[in-house]
Amino acid sequence: MKNLYLSLVIFGIIGCSSSDNKTKSLPVIGTKSGSNITVIPAQVKDTTELLLSELIEDVEIIRLENNNEEAFIRGNTPLAISQNYIAARGDMSTPAKLFNRKTGAFIANLGHTGRGQGEYFSITNLKIDERSASVYLLPMMSDKLLRFGFDGNLTNSYPLVDVINKGAFKIDVEAQRITVANMPFQNSKYVVWTQDFDGKVINGVDAVPYTVTNYDGEMFHRDNTTNFDLFLTSQNSLWNYDDQTNKLESVFSIDLLGKKGYYVLVELPTIYMCSIFGGDVPRGNLFVDKETMEGGWYKLTNDLLGGINDSGFFWSGYYQWNVEPLMLIEKLEPLREKATGKARERIDYILDNVKEDDNNVIILGKLTQ
Repeated sequence: MKNLYLSLVIFGIIGCSSSDNKTKSLPVIGTKSGSNITVIPAQVKDTTELLLSELIEDVEIIRLENNNEEAFIRGNTPLAISQNYIAARGDMSTPAKLFNRKTGAFIANLGHTGRGQGEYFSITNLKIDERSASVYLLPMMSDKLLRFGFDGNLTNSYPLVDVINKGAFKIDVEAQRITVANMPFQNSKYVVWTQDFDGKVINGVDAVPYTVTNYDGEMFHRDNTTNFDLFLTSQNSLWNYDDQTNKLESVFSIDLLGKKGYYVLVELPTIYMCSIFGGDVPRGNLFVDKETMEGGWYKLTNDLLGGINDSGFFWSGYYQWNVEPLMLIEKLEPLREKATGKARERIDYILDNVKEDDNNVIILGKLTQ
């Protein structure tokens, strides 16, 4: 139950933006020491409303193909986004899938789930590289990074230094370098490292003291900035990894004053976010500005769809809400009559065209830098 609730919070967390987006003046809540900003939630008193329109450049509504059963995906599945393509991560029984971003057309399953050659158990992270017409998949419980062509066929695999428990990566195809983060177990060598395509380590940060004993926790690399961000739920800090200096640097921490709490830390270009969802402390979402260290608790309003209460999240530089049609219809119908302007046009488009048994609808917005 703990893991289920954690996953709901992870996928439901919504960010906020810089001090320019505040509806009122907010106090300084962060204390900076070196590169790290610390916030004590018990001392944060102010609450503000944030508009999604202030956080993203624009909004896209993408209806995924309905004519092929292979095209259907689950709601809240994380997505890799490129200029022309969308890749859905899949799960233990469903392979990753590739779609046309402009039309929502299904292109291919990316390999297969299973234990055979080129198959995988479950994908923990994925990236699209249009220049090489490839999608790179990082499976759990595997020591290989898999490369698939846009036709869905396996074209290559790259040996990794460690077995991936829960992980993330970035890849530099031209330099033939891979940076990998892992939720390390006792037998893991590194928590994060850089290697070449042949599996030779260039540098890495020792797994101790970041090791865990089971899969109860989570590891996140949200990839919303140029930093290689890393958050382990077993730690109290969000980290940035510099593969040139091989340093893992704490940039954002939460101090619960000795009380037990469960939370997720996220980095956006101008702010840090914290979502507290359990333990002996009050639950809620807060943010702090990286420069001014001002912030507070927040409530986010999706004004782009009439103030809908959605469960989108920021990932790979985008706001993304991968939603099942019935849920979307039920949320939008009560808002239709009061909505105005472009928000009303978007709601009308969805309610007039989307059917309850359709494939998922993707709501996308590129994060404002």
